Amino acid sequence: MKKNTINVETQGANSPGIVFGDYNQTSIISDIEKKLLTFSNFYNLFKSFKTVFKHYFDNININISDISDRYFSHDLSIGQQISIKGFLSKYLPTYRSKFYTPFSNKTRDIKINVITNRVSWKVESFQTQLPVQVFPPVIIDGKQNWIYFLYPEDMSSFLMAQDNTKVSKFNKDQEAIDDVFKISSVHQPLLVISNINLANEIERIVKITGTLSCIDEDLSNIFLDDFSQTQRTILFNSFRPFNEDRTSLCLDLRDSHRSRISTFHSLESLPALIYAESHFENLPIENESFIKIMGESLPKALPTGLYWHSFNSPNIFNGSCDSNVSISTSDHVNYSYSIQTDLKNRTVFSQNLSELHMFINSFRQNAQNKMKKISPKEIKNHFDFVYDYSKSKLFHPEGVLVSKEIQSILKKNEHCSETIDWMKNVKG
Repeated sequence: MKKNTINVETQGANSPGIVFGDYNQTSIISDIEKKLLTFSNFYNLFKSFKTVFKHYFDNININISDISDRYFSHDLSIGQQISIKGFLSKYLPTYRSKFYTPFSNKTRDIKINVITNRVSWKVESFQTQLPVQVFPPVIIDGKQNWIYFLYPEDMSSFLMAQDNTKVSKFNKDQEAIDDVFKISSVHQPLLVISNINLANEIERIVKITGTLSCIDEDLSNIFLDDFSQTQRTILFNSFRPFNEDRTSLCLDLRDSHRSRISTFHSLESLPALIYAESHFENLPIENESFIKIMGESLPKALPTGLYWHSFNSPNIFNGSCDSNVSISTSDHVNYSYSIQTDLKNRTVFSQNLSELHMFINSFRQNAQNKMKKISPKEIKNHFDFVYDYSKSKLFHPEGVLVSKEIQSILKKNEHCSETIDWMKNVKG
């Protein structure tokens, strides 16, 4: 991954300031509500997988892109049994529009000269990556169903290369594109549904035999109205909403007589970005010093007053702190935390997850303690979204989606209660 580094120095009162870039206060509820509705769309799609009654008993060996192209061109049909080799995973790259900026910055090598009162540091600029997401099992007809993703055999990383054409377009008009990724076929999986937990088979090269199936065609408009172009591109092999008739495809493993799976080698390394998102309640946003206090609460923050920076996108701010964890916000109330890790290296993954956990806890505790000086209200920090909901209570004993904002959203969107139960794994 290409990185650009610049050196920065400041001295005493000549600090360049607390925040640079435009500051816009946005609604907590609208942001969380939008993301919750996106998960609700995924939930409705997953639980609408059709049961296949008509079967074709000749078995076809085929690759992922050929399956999709032949199916959507009517060369293959629902019920066709196929065998395919690929990389089976529980992870899917997801687009987080609220906190996504094509390029991010990290602060490194903070040095303080106590004699001259001079502070120096390095700023690394690098391409922002999409975090991965694990979806909980879905209850269909009273039974658990697990959602997986089958990638081409040469899949080796969830980190994506840069598309220079998109970068040029972004530099000219930052609002014109969703991302700057070169999304190739290796990051375009085929959706897989199973009524068996394939925990021992995932994150490995496998050969799967299953049956072609689809979702309810009436739900295809979700991909037109509510999903970004980035999401549609990643899911291109399973969803093509602009087709005249066939718009969805998945590999169904729920018929034990027509499904089997053989495992081959496991990858030695699988780089990825994992994330968590939270928001604070009762922050004294009317107090002009609250942004500074949130900056002072950053673990290993710059000792210069320059706590937040926005080099590339005027409405997204990155925290200036010497850490492997990246923190970003658009309103200093909602926050996204992420760290790059290796999903296949248990030692590295454990260290990175622990680092993410400690960073978030330190930031929360610092903010709550400092806010006591300017506000009598109890400052609460609630988690809303996390890369894997089975890990949600690792970040907070209440888990996710327990807050006043969620209750307000449910009053307007009662159907989301089922989605929240799904994300919290109450029913699965």
